[in-house]
Amino acid sequence: KVGGTFLAMKGSKGEEEFNKTGSEAKKLGLVLKEVKKEDLPSGEGSRQNFFFLKENKTPNCYPRPWATILKKPLL
Repeated sequence: KVGGTFLAMKGSKGEEEFNKTGSEAKKLGLVLKEVKKEDLPSGEGSRQNFFFLKENKTPNCYPRPWATILKKPLL
């Protein structure tokens, strides 16, 4: 919903994933507002939480059919 917040909870490679797909978020009307990095207890790794603001309506071509997603991924 426009004006809402979307949270993407990612692992330690979250920033790397975002660098590959960040432009795709714009197509969906999302703007990255904040990234929070946190270490898990007992040295079990780290997590990254990406907070997006929904600024624009999602284009009518989304969601895409599953067959299209498999043939032409956004990456």
